[in-house]
Amino acid sequence: MEALLGKKEEALRCARRAVELVPESLDAIDAGRYRAILAFVEAWTGEKDAAIAAYAGLLRRPYGSWDAGPNAASSTTIHVMKHDPRYAPLRGDPRFEALLNDPKNNAPLF
Repeated sequence: MEALLGKKEEALRCARRAVELVPESLDAIDAGRYRAILAFVEAWTGEKDAAIAAYAGLLRRPYGSWDAGPNAASSTTIHVMKHDPRYAPLRGDPRFEALLNDPKNNAPLF
């Protein structure tokens, strides 16, 4: 919420702390969920380099969805990234567009 309210430092601090508290080595499903939230915050606070790098990694592994309830498994997909308004700050960035158009990011995870 802080990211959308313009409270950049607070938003980044909270999202980074969540990632620190749930490392992938302890919980691969929830760690991806928190990393996706951090990427969202990074995108909406102008930290595009970090957000794009995070999404590049998230495209290659499944994780628990941060918007579909606590028991839902999901992952970041290029199909969602092309249309979902959450990714609006990154659209038009050549690096983000290259990520979406890279054929390896459209391959099945399994």
